[in-house]
Amino acid sequence: MSGDLFDNAVATAQIARHGFRCAWCGTWHTLSIPDPHRRFCGDTCRSRAWEKDHPRVPAPKPRKEDGEPSRGEKILARLRVGPATGIELLQAGGGIRYGARILELRRAGHAIETETGLDWPVYRLVREP
Repeated sequence: MSGDLFDNAVATAQIARHGFRCAWCGTWHTLSIPDPHRRFCGDTCRSRAWEKDHPRVPAPKPRKEDGEPSRGEKILARLRVGPATGIELLQAGGGIRYGARILELRRAGHAIETETGLDWPVYRLVREP
């Protein structure tokens, strides 16, 4: 019986020694179960540490120093001529991601219809903002 009490006392002392200091706020925390990988006391401290190490930087806007129109402008110029398939927009200089440029034009207020069911989608400029 005394052996059980001694074992429990030793186990309690070992558990009390297990702990960690939060890497963000510096508070000391004890753990009932040892966890060597724990560094933060909670989600808030973990998020704040991540944001400190990884600051949000806005994406740089592309510079057009040479005066060449952007890919979106090239696609818009092609759609002003008339309906165009995806391959025609690709050849007009819209790039491989011409669908993303179409989405940007739609978000800018251009009404562009898409006909599907063919080999290539056909895009048609209905109206401009």
